Amino acid sequence: MDMMKVMIIVGFRSGTVIFQNVCQPLAPSMRAASVRSSDTLCSEAIYWQRLLIDVPGETYQNGAYWATATGWIAWCLHRTDPAAAAAVTKAVKAVTTKPVYIKLTPNVTDIVSIAKACEEAGADGIALINTMMGMRIDLKTKKPVIANKMGGFSGSAIFPVAVRMVYQVAEAVNIPVIGMGGVSSAEDVIEMMLAGATAVEIGAANLVDPFICKKIIEDLPRVMEKYNIKDLNDIIGGAHK
Repeated sequence: MDMMKVMIIVGFRSGTVIFQNVCQPLAPSMRAASVRSSDTLCSEAIYWQRLLIDVPGETYQNGAYWATATGWIAWCLHRTDPAAAAAVTKAVKAVTTKPVYIKLTPNVTDIVSIAKACEEAGADGIALINTMMGMRIDLKTKKPVIANKMGGFSGSAIFPVAVRMVYQVAEAVNIPVIGMGGVSSAEDVIEMMLAGATAVEIGAANLVDPFICKKIIEDLPRVMEKYNIKDLNDIIGGAHK
C-alpha cells in the first residue's frame, strides 16, 4: 500500500487561503476518505481549489502547481498509472458537487490512456500539461543547482510537447481539454486551440512578465485578423479536421 501525501489549497472569496496537509494510506480502491473534505470542497464560498499529490520515494516531489479559474476544482495529478488516476478521480467526485478537472503530468509514456481513465471515472475535463522533469548542474560546485536534484521544468521550451499531448488527448476524449505548458503569446493560444484546447492557461510566462495575460488578450484580435479567424470557438480542434 502506497503512502500518498495530499496538499489541498483552498482560496475563499474573502481572500483567505487555507493549506491542509494530509498523509494517508492509498488503498487500491482509493476510498473517498483519502480526500476527506466534503464540506470544504462543496462550499459556495470557494473561489478556487487545487490539490497536490505526492508519493514519498518518487524523485519528483516538489513541483509548482497553479490554480485555474473560478468554480473549478483543479486537481494536479502526479501519478503515472491509469488505474490510480481513475481511483483518485472517483474519490474526488464522490465528495464534491463542483466540476472536477484533472491536471496530468507529461512525465508518462502514454498520456492518452491516463486521460481516458479519468474521463471514464467521471472527470469533467482534463488539464495538461504540468511541468516536465528537468535538471541543471552548477559548473563551479559540480553539483545539481537545486537540493532535490531534479524539479519541474517549464517555459516556452516545453510548448511543442504540450501541443502534442493536447492534440492526442483532445482526439481521444469527449470532455473539455485545457491546454497549458510554455504558452507565451497570442499565436501560442491559437495553436493550442487548434490542437483541441477549449481554454488555454498561462503559467511560467507570468514570472517573466506579470502583465503577459493582459498583453496576450489585447493581442488576440490582431492575430485572429492576421489568420482570418472570426470566432475562437470555430478553431477549437481545427488541426484534427
